[in-house]
Amino acid sequence: MASTDVVLRIKKTEKLSNHLTTNKFYIMTAREFIMSLPAKINPEAIADKETCFHFVVSGDGGGDFTANINNGKAEVVEGLQGDAKCVVKTTDKVLTDILEGKQNPQMAVLMGKLKISNLGEMMKFAKILGLG
Repeated sequence: MASTDVVLRIKKTEKLSNHLTTNKFYIMTAREFIMSLPAKINPEAIADKETCFHFVVSGDGGGDFTANINNGKAEVVEGLQGDAKCVVKTTDKVLTDILEGKQNPQMAVLMGKLKISNLGEMMKFAKILGLG
C-alpha cells in the first residue's frame, strides 16, 4: 500500500469471553475521513504544493470543512475558511460510498450526486487526498 493510500476500515477486535474474540470493521463517517486527512497525507507528496478545498457534506456524518495544503503541511478545520480553489459538495452517504468503492466518483459527478467546482484542482489532489 502506498503512503498516499487511505485506509477506511479499521479492524477492531472485541473480546466476547475469556476465550472468544471477534473481528469487526468500523467504517469511517465522511466527517471522520475529512478530519483525519492530515494524518494520512504524505508530507513529501505535498512538499511544493498549495491549495484550499472546501468540503460541504450534508447528512448526519457530514459538515462543512476547509482543507489547506501549504508546502508540506496539511490542515483541516471545521467550517469554511478562506478562498477555496475547489469546492466539493455531496452527502455523507455518497462520499462514504465513493471511499468504500461502492460508488464510482465519475458517475456520481455525472448524476449530480457529487459537485466539484474545479475539476482540474481536484484531479491534481485526488490521489493525495485519498479520493482517487
